[in-house]
Amino acid sequence: MSSKRIAILFHKNDTKKTLQASLITYLCEFWREDGHEVLFIFGVKKFIPADLLIVHVDLTIVPDSYLEFAKQYPIVLNGNVKDIRKSTISSNLLKQNDNWEGPVIVKTNQNCAGIPELIREGYKGKMKKLFYRYIDKFKLQILFKRPQSPDDYKVYDNLNKVPRHCFNHQGLVVEKFIPEIDGDYYCVRMVSFLGDRKHCVRLKSRSPIVKGNTTEVTEYVSKPHPDVEKYRQQLNFDYGKFDYVVLNGEFFLLDANKTIGYSANLGKENSLKQSRRYRAEGLYSYFDQ
Repeated sequence: MSSKRIAILFHKNDTKKTLQASLITYLCEFWREDGHEVLFIFGVKKFIPADLLIVHVDLTIVPDSYLEFAKQYPIVLNGNVKDIRKSTISSNLLKQNDNWEGPVIVKTNQNCAGIPELIREGYKGKMKKLFYRYIDKFKLQILFKRPQSPDDYKVYDNLNKVPRHCFNHQGLVVEKFIPEIDGDYYCVRMVSFLGDRKHCVRLKSRSPIVKGNTTEVTEYVSKPHPDVEKYRQQLNFDYGKFDYVVLNGEFFLLDANKTIGYSANLGKENSLKQSRRYRAEGLYSYFDQ
């Protein structure tokens, strides 16, 4: 394949620090190694020609101006992914008087508790972060009545135990809690993908809130659930990550993210480098088409 020019469209307020926390930055290294030119575009003020553009705006709702800007390119990845709020993507939502007797979980409607929005709000966001830093978490939850990070998600035995404000707060959603359990562990499957390449792991934790920092065991999953592709098509995802569980063979989507994060402490592990190289090459399937 001849050399291509690949452009990544970031939010106008992204910085070197925010880019270091994104997997896409490290996938770019493989494309450069393969002889392709990779350029970063911040905001939509200046059009720079390229063979392919990846929309990588780390906000829960992508502004229309970014999606319109992307239409100028011959090949666009994630050009139709605008809204990844839980209230948009989830089929497990509950209302206060719904007929559901099982456990429930309360989450933030925004991706990652709205932290990406704070980071990219500029001066206003910095002031909010300083405010959060100097007021303890308990007072913060009384003031705002919402979790401040994904680790603050709460599981309740049933709908009656959920505080009333959770149903009326636009920043929160209440969902059915549908755990995948293996022995003493709660499990969540995470599949990341780009083009025709996928990589899936199953995280196992004794905590019902399964996140990277609560994971005790990580297993490689050779075959992601077939419904992954169905949901990719429904949500228009070319690049991203889905969190899901499987219960009695049935697929339940928990979260969809179009801007995958990167953990620096794992960056030097050879097995992960190999999986990133594998996924990076999924970009080339768009040129083959």
